[in-house]
Amino acid sequence: ESAAPSSRPRRTRLLVVDDEPALLRLTSSNLAEQGYDIVTAADADEALALFEVDRDAFDLVLMDLILPRRSGREVLQDMRRLRPDLRALLMTGDPDGPELVAGLAVGLLRKPYSSRELCETVRRALDS
Repeated sequence: ESAAPSSRPRRTRLLVVDDEPALLRLTSSNLAEQGYDIVTAADADEALALFEVDRDAFDLVLMDLILPRRSGREVLQDMRRLRPDLRALLMTGDPDGPELVAGLAVGLLRKPYSSRELCETVRRALDS
């Protein structure tokens, strides 16, 4: 009697959006080391294009609040039109960050952040 092939559970997939290449690489590698499946975008247009291909593929969007041409807030609003239940975590160095993301994201990650802060904040956002 042969057993059915075991289907491995899908790893938690995050879309990480930041226009600073070094920060995008560092954030992505830190999260990949935690076992997350990471997809990156360097700007708002790329992020939205990736999201539109498969809006259900992402468990969490981690996005910089300040992006060239369009704000992370605007991009997130567009994504939520496609998928209202999308979990998002916004990143910013702006001291007014909490007011800027109120009611929009499940959390705020203040730049600069440590690897530990990043991983703990992402975990909390996923568990919320």
